[in-house]
Amino acid sequence: MAEEETEPKEDAASAADGTQGGEEAARPRGRLLRVLLWLLVIAALAVGAWVGWRYYYQPDQTGAEPPASARQQRVQPGGAAGVEVEMLGNLVHELQAQLQEQRRGQSALGERLAALQRELASARERAAAPAMAPDRELLQVLEAEELLRLAAHRLWISRSPQGVMSLLSRADRLLAELAAPGLEPVREALAADITALKLAPQPDIEGIYLRIGALQQGIAQLRAAPQPEVSESEAPRAGTEAQGFWHQLLANAWTALRRFSAEHLRIRSLDQPPPALLTAAEEARLRQYLSLLLSQAQLALLERRPEIYRAALEQAEDLLVKQFAADARTPAVATELAELGAREIAPPLPDLRTARERLRDYLARRDSAAAGEVPQ
Repeated sequence: MAEEETEPKEDAASAADGTQGGEEAARPRGRLLRVLLWLLVIAALAVGAWVGWRYYYQPDQTGAEPPASARQQRVQPGGAAGVEVEMLGNLVHELQAQLQEQRRGQSALGERLAALQRELASARERAAAPAMAPDRELLQVLEAEELLRLAAHRLWISRSPQGVMSLLSRADRLLAELAAPGLEPVREALAADITALKLAPQPDIEGIYLRIGALQQGIAQLRAAPQPEVSESEAPRAGTEAQGFWHQLLANAWTALRRFSAEHLRIRSLDQPPPALLTAAEEARLRQYLSLLLSQAQLALLERRPEIYRAALEQAEDLLVKQFAADARTPAVATELAELGAREIAPPLPDLRTARERLRDYLARRDSAAAGEVPQ
């Protein structure tokens, strides 16, 4: 009996264990089904939200607002969410319409501003047109004034009428083409200047320069000390056998004595001052100083400076007479220097100031008349 009672208890325990195992196996499957169900619900909500946004919030491709009937068809009439979506859609469309209106207004303002700027630039050009484009008479007068300025500048630099006459003649022709009574004093001053330039002496500057250069070469050949002069009768004749030894010796000694006395001894009278005795180095420096004086005279000649020119030639002439009096060619060179020093290298020329001043007065009166002022 005891064995029979134990067998039913074991069967009941094994049945209980089997029931617990089936419940534990069914729990994971239930959880998986719930997760899948939630995923499906979320996917359905996402698809519904996208469809709602696509049909309720986006405008048409043309940018026009959809009609009210279409919006009413899209929104469910019975739901509060549909009413809210419709209100938001209307607000979005109104904001878009306002934004487009503001943009059109800004573009219109920009076009108006550009038009005003073009009108302002055109008005400025019309206002500045008279000042930027002077008349023909004023242009010719200004050109004549510039020609007079160039002529005065060239005359001041070159101190010669060469090249100045053409500028003055051109200015006179320009003023002659104008029928203005106020230009007569200017043309009168121009005629006086042109006549003065024609009558002014024109020194041969190039010829004087070349003559001074030739004198430099001639002075280099002058001798400061007298050279001994040996006559043919006193010269030794080596090939002559008629003279004896002693006679030839005395002749040679006499010739050497004359040369020594001519080079180292000078005989003078009381009527003239004794010439200065120079060594070879002093004579070389004297020749170099004379050459520098003549070069200074040439430079002053080119710059039309008569004071410096005459002073250099006079100083060179004085040194020649004192130091090179023993040479027979010195008087001719001194005469040439004196003749060149007496040349007029810078004759008086007009300054062309009167014509320029009268032309400036004419321009001042013309500007005053154009401005409406009463000329004094």
